[in-house]
Amino acid sequence: MWQLNVAMNGTASIWKASEPVSEDRTIQIDIQSLTAVLMGYRRPDEMAKIGRIHGSAEAVNALENAIPLRETYLLDFF
Repeated sequence: MWQLNVAMNGTASIWKASEPVSEDRTIQIDIQSLTAVLMGYRRPDEMAKIGRIHGSAEAVNALENAIPLRETYLLDFF
């Protein structure tokens, strides 16, 4: 299990959790869904509604508030 902390100033840190976190603050998300959320392609509340994020409404809302609302921009050259 991994633990993510987003501070009030927007900085984030992630680490391997050494002990369980309380269930009301825990979400389950696969790497594909997390990538979609972090890249701005989908919002956490939307992913929860379609079953790609599992957890309490409080935890999903916290993730929703931690991810900035902006348009996805992928600069790729082929």
